Amino acid sequence: MRNAVLLTLLALPFCIPADDLVTENGTVYQDYHIADVGSIGIRITYKKDEELRKATVLFKELPDDFLENYKGDPLTTEIFATSLDKRRKIRILKAKRDEELAALEELKTELQEPSAKRKMNSERRKRALRRIRDRQKQVQRIFNGECDKLDAEEARRIEAAKRKAEAAENTEQTKSQ
Repeated sequence: MRNAVLLTLLALPFCIPADDLVTENGTVYQDYHIADVGSIGIRITYKKDEELRKATVLFKELPDDFLENYKGDPLTTEIFATSLDKRRKIRILKAKRDEELAALEELKTELQEPSAKRKMNSERRKRALRRIRDRQKQVQRIFNGECDKLDAEEARRIEAAKRKAEAAENTEQTKSQ
């Protein structure tokens, strides 16, 4: 009886379904474990065809619910929160950019219609189309600049979190000595 209970307890971990990680692009990592957290993503070990493999998954590929619900060490949690915050800000910027680009594209289409050609002389229409193209480029440059700022802010926040964790670890080591 005792051996049966022991065998049941030993087999129990193999009966529990393992966690799978499904990325934003649909890649599935079965029975994954986080090995390390870097500045651009996580390094994981996972099983594929009963073989243990390693991979790096970028923060931008991790689903929102994974980043929101991760319960781990405080440093990793802070890094995930930082990445999620950046992702949300980029979504807002993209929506604004796409809205303005769509409005500019609509204006451009209107200016290219035959009725607009009759209302405006050729030179005025060409200048208006040039201004629209310039504004489209400017909108994209502004978006790229804001994304660069968010990347830099994310890197600063991650480095600050790492320094804070190292300081806490050093304080704990000096207390134990």
